[in-house]
Amino acid sequence: MLSKALYNQALLRNSQIVTRQYTKVLQKDTLSDQVKNTEYAVRGKIPLRGEEIQNDIRAGKGKYNFTSTTSLNIGNPQAVGQGHITFNREVLSCLINPALISTNAISHDARERAI
Repeated sequence: MLSKALYNQALLRNSQIVTRQYTKVLQKDTLSDQVKNTEYAVRGKIPLRGEEIQNDIRAGKGKYNFTSTTSLNIGNPQAVGQGHITFNREVLSCLINPALISTNAISHDARERAI
């Protein structure tokens, strides 16, 4: 609970008109060269080696303790069996737009969670 003095100070601050000047914080000339030269590369030594191993397995070459590989460099969670995130999206949609709760556009369990 706020003391009366702190509450009054907060009210005073909130009732004053505050003007702020917008200034860009990140600008091209202020970024480090490492950030400017960053590249998104799906291909690299590890994924290329993984592909070589997968090709060996398909061709029956090499002795590996596994029968397949899974590419994890592409950011596709469904490739490793993760389901789609529909439930999370539906709940967030209901929280943003509560009118959706009374429609059949959203699954029952997502509507229940959003209530």
